[in-house]
Amino acid sequence: MTFFVFKFLYWVCKKSWIPRIILLIIFTAFVIWYFLRIRHSCQGWEKGIGGISIDNTNGECIVPTPSYCELTIRDGFMDMAHHNEQCEKKKMKVDTKQWPENLQKRSNVTKIGYPRPEKWSNDIKTHEVLYKQAVYENIVDMNDPEVKKEVKDNIEIIIDMTDEDFHKIEVDVKRNNTRAEELKIIREQVLRQDEIDNNTQRVDHNVIVLYIDNISRAHFHRKMHEFNDWLEQFTEDKNAELEATEFMRYHTVSKNTYKSNNAMYYGESADLNYNETTNVFHHFSENGYITGMFRDECDMSTALFEEDLERPHFYNWDHYGSTITCDTNYDRGNIRNLMFDSGRNSQYKR
Repeated sequence: MTFFVFKFLYWVCKKSWIPRIILLIIFTAFVIWYFLRIRHSCQGWEKGIGGISIDNTNGECIVPTPSYCELTIRDGFMDMAHHNEQCEKKKMKVDTKQWPENLQKRSNVTKIGYPRPEKWSNDIKTHEVLYKQAVYENIVDMNDPEVKKEVKDNIEIIIDMTDEDFHKIEVDVKRNNTRAEELKIIREQVLRQDEIDNNTQRVDHNVIVLYIDNISRAHFHRKMHEFNDWLEQFTEDKNAELEATEFMRYHTVSKNTYKSNNAMYYGESADLNYNETTNVFHHFSENGYITGMFRDECDMSTALFEEDLERPHFYNWDHYGSTITCDTNYDRGNIRNLMFDSGRNSQYKR
């Protein structure tokens, strides 16, 4: 494609000197614009939440500001929504042709319920194809009278498409009384042990871990400004119960997703033996917490499982929210992940 573009430009310029002048002006303007973009690309790089900045005054562990910030320079180049207004259109596009067969048979589907995979086998949970297949086979139309009431009552995540302009995600976490009683007993044992050990340092809060696939500190501020603004509120009042802290130094494990992933969940980044390590959330369960996990990908695992690896210790959360991301209007579907009108790269509102 590039060859034909340059061949066409050469042919046009060969015909007359006017196109040459126009192309030269365009090229010069682009070069000036690009170098100005480079010059200002790292402006504010050293700043963080709450008005703090990287402190290089003590002369130790100096973190120099980069000469250019590549992600800022090309920010927005591949954002199709940035160049058109498709995402602002009211009516949300739904591709029913990629729905599971049981939904395609029904007309006017307005509420989709996603299955609960907590009791599925680990073989299904750790196998992307089997997992997606199991989700598709168990997605239901919440208005289908043939779906049993106990199935509907057990569903925790629903997409309500009644309003074509705004689809809503409904989350209704079901209480598991048996599990709650188990954890209550565990909790009482933990607190008794704390009393014996004279442990007064325990901090009891609900914990939300937001794990964002490798992103630099500066890019976080640039692209996730709403989340950034939300964190700001915990830096303004120093007497508040909660406080936000930003680590301003380099603290990445690797550029590689899985090494960072392993460090987060298992405390190790290299040569990880999944059969011998323990997922960090297992310790939450040991302390009486009810746990839940939501991934933005149609996959259940929190690590890369090799095909020839024996089934590793796989932590089973009490609640899973990942099934909704198997919807073909969000996930890869079959063949159209790179198309602009479908899947997670869609320029249309989903």
